[in-house]
Amino acid sequence: MNLYSVLRIKELIVVLLLFTGSLNLFAQINISKPQFKLSWLYPVVNVKEVGKFDKLELGIKLNSELDNQINQFIKDQKRGLNPYNPEDLSIEVNFVSPTNNEKNVYGFYYQDFIRSGNTWVPKTTAHNWRIRFSPDEIGKWKFTMKIYLKGTEWASIGAEFTCVDSDSKGVIKRNYKKNEADRYFYLSETNETFFTVGENIAHSAYYKLTPNKAEQHKTWLTELAENGGNFFRLELGAQNGLPDWNSHYNYTTKLPHMWEFDQLVEHARTLNLYFILFRHHTEVYKGESWEVARWSNNPYKIGFNLIDRKGYFSNTEVLKWQKNALRYIFSRWGYNSSFAFYEYQEIDNWIKEMQQETDYNEQQTIEFFTEWYLKQKEYIKQELNCSQLFINTYATTPDYEYKKNSKGLFANSDAIGFHKYGQEKDVNFKRRYDKAVKLFDIWKKPVFVEEMGVNAGGNSDYLPIYKCNKSEFHNSIWSTSFMGTAGTGMSWWWDRGLHDFEYYKDFQAIANFFKGEKLEEELYEPQRWRNKMSMNKSTLASYSLKNKKETEMLGWVHNASHYWRNIHSDCLNELISEGKFEIPHKLKDGYVIGDKKEGNLTDFSKNKDAYSDDKGVQDITGEKFKLKGLKSGGLFGKKRWYTISFYSTETSELINTEALNTNRRGVLKPKFPTGNLPDYSYKISFLGVGKTVPK
Repeated sequence: MNLYSVLRIKELIVVLLLFTGSLNLFAQINISKPQFKLSWLYPVVNVKEVGKFDKLELGIKLNSELDNQINQFIKDQKRGLNPYNPEDLSIEVNFVSPTNNEKNVYGFYYQDFIRSGNTWVPKTTAHNWRIRFSPDEIGKWKFTMKIYLKGTEWASIGAEFTCVDSDSKGVIKRNYKKNEADRYFYLSETNETFFTVGENIAHSAYYKLTPNKAEQHKTWLTELAENGGNFFRLELGAQNGLPDWNSHYNYTTKLPHMWEFDQLVEHARTLNLYFILFRHHTEVYKGESWEVARWSNNPYKIGFNLIDRKGYFSNTEVLKWQKNALRYIFSRWGYNSSFAFYEYQEIDNWIKEMQQETDYNEQQTIEFFTEWYLKQKEYIKQELNCSQLFINTYATTPDYEYKKNSKGLFANSDAIGFHKYGQEKDVNFKRRYDKAVKLFDIWKKPVFVEEMGVNAGGNSDYLPIYKCNKSEFHNSIWSTSFMGTAGTGMSWWWDRGLHDFEYYKDFQAIANFFKGEKLEEELYEPQRWRNKMSMNKSTLASYSLKNKKETEMLGWVHNASHYWRNIHSDCLNELISEGKFEIPHKLKDGYVIGDKKEGNLTDFSKNKDAYSDDKGVQDITGEKFKLKGLKSGGLFGKKRWYTISFYSTETSELINTEALNTNRRGVLKPKFPTGNLPDYSYKISFLGVGKTVPK
């Protein structure tokens, strides 16, 4: 190794520092016994090279004296050095890019584990401190690492490495063009539109994480990625990787969970799956008795004897420790180029409780929370130098957030999401479409249908219909793709049937359909159409995107009577007549669907449309649907011609292509294709002008 180090200690004795790698290394230390070991851990192939947007991981081994003091704290929390408190011990690294851009990154305390049965066993860890970083410029980087004890610099060391090209497409970026392009994201390295295709795969444990459940989580991600998915939503929860849940100042009990979280997010990166990392109701929700993250269990409430939620968002010491936790979270996982968004979700589930504790009304409570959120956001971006985008959502969006001049979360978010569950026939055409269009019209920001799926729980538990057919899931992901949103709507019930019954495979056809489409350049706007005044009577419905030049359309048309309630089978008929299954269905994770007791049964006979009692699914072969806003047909035979190509939503196979001309109002009237398929995707392109089809 070409290695040298220069150390100055009180006795001016030269001590060799070990560094595994061919780096030009130096160190200046001015305090007694400053020996430590700095090692290159990742990438393991080329020690001094890192791919652009790949992970660089360094390990630091402190001397035995400091290790003993850290272990003393972990043992009794009264003496020694707290490795989770930067005021005790802080490792700080300043990275300088080839163009002299600087980024500061912090070290974090780490413990290795191995899985043993259904638990974890600590593994001897040579380097209990880690630095993770992802370079975003090709060329030679320099860094200086400093170690502080009780606020005083204890040691420093510098080194270099080279960032080389990689196959990474970079990070997700949003547009600020003040037009329809702002609906979509793009990838920093290729500048291609990033149309999100995916779902919630938020966690693998509602109560307690285990190695088996963690492995199942990785399996779900693999299934998504291998079937066209590129995006998912991940919970940083009390039951998994949230560091400060059990104790606001001691994260030791969460080290095995965070080790599993390391494996999970790195697995996502290798699969090219980008994700939203969200916090569960900001951990101040009253919650159900079964929920881990409840206000009564909140470690800040307990540790600081908080009498109300207002203290959680305003107490100076609480805020300091919240920042410590954020520093740990982003130091450990912020490097990951797949970690695209950070989110606080469904705050409306607890703001009413805060209103009762204070004299605030709803608007004042939202604005109070927003002030806290903005400080968190500023700290993450300015102090932690992280580039993640921010998104916020509500379970039910309050009226205040629909006001353009409001000072709430939506005004201060990079993207907007909403949640809308339901299994009614009009849930997509009316409820989700209206929200998606309205929110973009107000805020001109990307919109996510961030949670959707059937209602579940109590006597309104529709999860068993997933055993009978996939219509609700299939129709929802296709229809939401054409609402002008950032991508497919994100179903919630990944672990309650969608993966057990392999419905996730339907993502592949959507990914194929949108591949290569330049959604930003074409400035697409959404439109919808149905063949009857009410969705209840509709048998044909279409959702589409039309470009500004009136030359292109992308869309999906379906037999609207092909609706879960109308697709009769022994499975569905049993639910309708009995409200449950005679033999309940056990899912892979042990959860059972269709086992409700008398008195708590769901009435599956409801949710009828006009055809449920008359054969259910209707034959609509050859019926026409309307697409508006295209080039108007001219006088004297100057017709405007378009081609429309229909594709299978199962196999992506081209079904047929035909040429049609618009009428004088710019309306195209294609026929629903012949065949047995209940739905089709379609692409429309302008051919030209003429009495007959242009060649």
